[in-house]
Amino acid sequence: MSQLKSLVRERLTGKPSGSSSSGSSGSKSSGSDNKDVIELTDSNFESLVLDSDDMWLVEFFAPWCGHCKNLAPEWARA
Repeated sequence: MSQLKSLVRERLTGKPSGSSSSGSSGSKSSGSDNKDVIELTDSNFESLVLDSDDMWLVEFFAPWCGHCKNLAPEWARA
């Protein structure tokens, strides 16, 4: 838990994490202005998420889904 807290503090202060290898290396943003949001696709999911040592918070979103739309502000805060 302390390692996780340390990682979060580093990322919030903008200092690069020693174990981070994903960054924003050519990854596509999901249309929002938030640089921490990355659109995952069939072609990049395994390399960015599964093969990474970083922790990921992944949202599976369907634009037509009412529940997904209602949760959008909660995901933005997360």
